[in-house]
Amino acid sequence: MDKAIFEILVCPSCNGKLKMSQEGDVLVCSFDKLAFRINDGIPNMLIDAAQKLSDEDIQSMRFR
Repeated sequence: MDKAIFEILVCPSCNGKLKMSQEGDVLVCSFDKLAFRINDGIPNMLIDAAQKLSDEDIQSMRFR
């Protein structure tokens, strides 16, 4: 994903800053504990499609 695009994306739920996984396939909102998948360079920012994460999930993830 292009860095300029990543920098303007925010969580659709709280408008908070997102973190990108080390692998570059997921954007994470730590506040709402949501993970948004990136498919073919396009993030799926639909709240209904997001994966709910636990605190442990977020702590175990590595971010760029």
